[in-house]
Amino acid sequence: MTEATSVNPPGRDQRPGREAMRVWAASIVLTALFGLFGLVVPFVAENLLGVVAVLFLYLPIWTLDRRRVPLADYGLRWSPVGRGLAHLAAVTLLVLGPYVVIHHYWAILVLELRPLLNAGQLERFDTRLDGRPTSSDPATSPRVWVEGPRLYVVWAPPAGAGLRALEVGLPGGIAGLAGVSVDSEGRLVGAGRPKVLVSASGVATFTPSASGQPGGFSVILPLAGPMIVSGSEATISAGRHSAPIALPFEATRSSWWWLELLAMQLILVALPEEWFYRGYLQARLDEGHPRRWRVLGANVGIGWLLGSALFALGHLVLDARVERLAVFFPSLLFGWLRARTGSIMASTIFHALCNVLAQALGYLYW
Repeated sequence: MTEATSVNPPGRDQRPGREAMRVWAASIVLTALFGLFGLVVPFVAENLLGVVAVLFLYLPIWTLDRRRVPLADYGLRWSPVGRGLAHLAAVTLLVLGPYVVIHHYWAILVLELRPLLNAGQLERFDTRLDGRPTSSDPATSPRVWVEGPRLYVVWAPPAGAGLRALEVGLPGGIAGLAGVSVDSEGRLVGAGRPKVLVSASGVATFTPSASGQPGGFSVILPLAGPMIVSGSEATISAGRHSAPIALPFEATRSSWWWLELLAMQLILVALPEEWFYRGYLQARLDEGHPRRWRVLGANVGIGWLLGSALFALGHLVLDARVERLAVFFPSLLFGWLRARTGSIMASTIFHALCNVLAQALGYLYW
């Protein structure tokens, strides 16, 4: 790595770093506010990913438009297509293969997870069911989600609300039935055998506690066949975002989920984040600090490092877990692709591929 220098491009203002930090701070405040709204407004929670995507796309566009600066100058373009695709292919081959190997041994040796390496495990139900709810507050409607090979149901209707029930039908049969409960700190814990009636046809009927205490059950999902959820309620709260789904609800397993996930990652995650952090933020921070370093053929500056740090900190707003800071390292690779190719095309596609691969691997270890 060698040191080099450059000057600000003509026509740029002399305080781009301050502007970039103000725009980043605005994105953090607005994301946090919408996250708080999502706690009380289900529609906002269900569409939070899209709302944040619009923020990340619009804030730099509005800022650059005020200065009459072409968006293409900040990498929002396809060209140079050949260079972008060549570097995308090289980085994908060199990085993702070793990542799979490292993830495998990390999962089994450090996280003590068990690999479920079968093709059926990559067939998924409705992606809205994926992931444990981020909020631990008791829900008056049933919470239903898929985590690894298990389906979880947790429900805490108000005390004295009358007899209620939820039915989950798995034509392949009910297996691995286990009770779950929620402790005083909102953690999911085992609770012995649940109050569930299982029919010969594979229907589990759950009646929640009349005391209003949150409890439920989990079952091992079969590798084939549909799932049917019905009962006395009008809706369930599904997945990590507690998206409302009307009952009765029928879901079938499919391997097409990855196309939906790839499209979602490209449009709602990778493109907005790459445009905001690599296209706009990295470039504007670099304009305010002329020092450059040569790294594997790319001229990178302070925006490459500081932008990656801000990218990592931004991930704590809606998911305050310290391990989320690890995205600093792939961010360096995304930023290098942006600097090496001159556009955000390669980094956007690679970003989406990384997210899809990480989620697919998550399905295979439990």
